[in-house]
Amino acid sequence: MIESQNSDGQAPLHCCSIVQHNYRGSNLVFLTLFSLIRNRNVSFVCLQDPPLFQGSPLRAPGFQCYVSNIFGFKKRVATYVNLSLARDFNYLCFSPTVDVLRLVLSRNDGRLVLGGFDSFSLINTYNRQVDGVNTVKAADLFINDLHPSLVVGDLNVHTLYTDPTRDMSSTERRKGEQYFRVAGLRGFIIINEPGVYTTTPDNINDIPSVIDYSLANRQLADFVKMWKTNIPHTGSDHAAIVTSITFAPYVTARPSPNWGR
Repeated sequence: MIESQNSDGQAPLHCCSIVQHNYRGSNLVFLTLFSLIRNRNVSFVCLQDPPLFQGSPLRAPGFQCYVSNIFGFKKRVATYVNLSLARDFNYLCFSPTVDVLRLVLSRNDGRLVLGGFDSFSLINTYNRQVDGVNTVKAADLFINDLHPSLVVGDLNVHTLYTDPTRDMSSTERRKGEQYFRVAGLRGFIIINEPGVYTTTPDNINDIPSVIDYSLANRQLADFVKMWKTNIPHTGSDHAAIVTSITFAPYVTARPSPNWGR
C-alpha cells in the first residue's frame, strides 16, 4: 500500500473531476493538456500511451504519478493524482496486466469516501490491438466490486449505443458485445454521451468514432454529475474526457412549480 501524509484538518472532499486522454506518446500533448487543466481543479488524470523518459512517465507539477508495478514492459497507462488528495488518502495500486492500472482509494482518517462506502476504485486502461487482438480481457477490467468503481480509457471497441450512426461490421459488433456484456453482467453502465465522438483520425478519409469510454458500476452511477469532452484540442487524435463525481447522490434539478396557477 502507498500511504500519503495526513493533511492539517482540511474539509472533506465533496466533488472530484477525472480527466482521461490517450496521449499517443507525445510530449507536446502532455504539456498541452496539463497546461489546459491547470486552473480546473482536476483530481485525477488518467493517461493512455503516456510519453516516457528513460522508461518512466513524465512528471507533472502538483500531481503524483502511479504506474504499473509489472517490470520489464513498457508503461502503457499512468494515473496522476492531485497532491491535495494525496495528503488525505491511502492508495492501493496494482495491475492485472501492463495495460490496466487499478487504484483503490481510502481515507487516512477512516471516514467514508463516497456515499456509505469507505473506498473507491479508479481503473485506467489502454486496450491495445496487436495483430487484430485486444490486449485486455473484459474479466480483468470489470471487477465485481462492492464499492464505487469507475473504468476509464481507450477500449478500442465499438458499440451502437455511443456511436449510433456507425456502419459497424459484424467483427466490430462482436468485439464490442464481448466487453459490454461482461460490463453489464458485473453492474457497469456506459456514461458516455451517445453520439459524441472521442477520436478523430488523422486521415480525413476515415470517419470519427467512439473508442474511449467511461463506465461506472451501480454503486457509483448515482454520483456521476457530468461527462464532457469540453477540453480544447491537445494535438492528439483523441478527445480529452472529463467525468465529474459529486460525493452526494446527483439528481437533475426539476423546474419549480407555478403555485400561482
